[in-house]
Amino acid sequence: MKNQIQQEYLSFKAKVDRERTTLERLADWLTVKLGSIEALVIHLIVFVAWIVINLGFTPIQVFDPYPFGLLTMLVSLEAIFLSLFVLISENREQRINDVREELNLVLTKIIEKKIDALTLLVARSIRGRKSRQVKEALEPVDIETLEVTLKEEVGK
Repeated sequence: MKNQIQQEYLSFKAKVDRERTTLERLADWLTVKLGSIEALVIHLIVFVAWIVINLGFTPIQVFDPYPFGLLTMLVSLEAIFLSLFVLISENREQRINDVREELNLVLTKIIEKKIDALTLLVARSIRGRKSRQVKEALEPVDIETLEVTLKEEVGK
């Protein structure tokens, strides 16, 4: 059962991934690559080299003197675009999660109806010998009370 659920989850994820637009694929790729330790190390090396060169500590000609206006502009542009790509990826993931949540709710309601039918079938089969557990199982679930309780617990 667990493997079947994992396979269905992976199938859903794979299907959604195949339906991504080119921009979404690019955003996901950039988010993964630029969110890595390797990217951090590369940025650190580039920034240190840029500063060391432009403070005149090397024989390379200074091309962006202190206060490093070009570096500031490039880093700002990189931050803007990177944040946009991250937001694109997060929005897509949120849409996927919304669909999963709605699907989960619908399936839960279907399963609840089937369990109610099975419980009623069991109750009819034992007729007059209803136990307390069967009587409790036959009582309908008060969704509104459950929702209020959950909202109160989440609000804590």
